[in-house]
Amino acid sequence: MSDVKLLTVQTLSTPINAYGKEHTELRLREPTVADVRALKSLPYSFASEDPVPRPLLDVCARYIARLGEVPESAVDQLGMQDFHTLAWAVVSFFISQGSDPAAQSQA
Repeated sequence: MSDVKLLTVQTLSTPINAYGKEHTELRLREPTVADVRALKSLPYSFASEDPVPRPLLDVCARYIARLGEVPESAVDQLGMQDFHTLAWAVVSFFISQGSDPAAQSQA
């Protein structure tokens, strides 16, 4: 699996348990089209009046579980700051200049 690109490596403030092992860090690989199709949602939305993406927390949790290869129950064990950091890492992967609705409306 040398083709796997890492999105982020998060050292956890509080260890989590997954598959009977304690984890002190969580490595998320980059999402693929297959991940997006399987989860049937992007991990963010935009409000019409605000160009800043809003993380969809339930969807982010599913991405973290899938990309980190841990069960969703392990994601529920994350400290809030760790979850926040990982959720934004996932959202940030999808955001680009072409995703900015303000820029699109000015084009």
